[in-house]
Amino acid sequence: MKLLRILPLLCALVLPQLALAQSSPSVDDKVRYIFQVTDFQKGVQLGFDAFKPLLLQQIKNASSKITPELADHILSLADQELAAVQPQLLQFAVDYYKKQLSDDEIGALYDFYRTPVGAGIAGKTSTIMSGLAQQTQQFMATQYTPRIQKRLADDPQLQQALKP
Repeated sequence: MKLLRILPLLCALVLPQLALAQSSPSVDDKVRYIFQVTDFQKGVQLGFDAFKPLLLQQIKNASSKITPELADHILSLADQELAAVQPQLLQFAVDYYKKQLSDDEIGALYDFYRTPVGAGIAGKTSTIMSGLAQQTQQFMATQYTPRIQKRLADDPQLQQALKP
């Protein structure tokens, strides 16, 4: 009889703990969640989109036979390969994150991004980074490029080396 009276109390105490223990995400799952809410994939795509013209230019420099049609084909192949390698890239990024941050730090980030403030910041991260990339390009074009062009043009050693 005492057991029957204690059983509901035990169930009320133990079952929620078992449910929490079973539903606790792994560190990998926490990192994947962080990547999901901060638009990691969008960042990868932005980086890849910036890399593709450089790749194509290197190929064009190596061969004068690259027509616009071949260039489109090359870019299509590059897109296909990115799609194929993305699962490995994601695991690579997860492993890198785990090397840089402790399990506790990852857990704290995970917990933060699950709060209303964290979710709001996570939602803005991609937009902020995209805007920063654009603003950085503009800054470099207006501030750095004219300075380096002038410096190269005025450099006596370069003027001597590039004399006709």
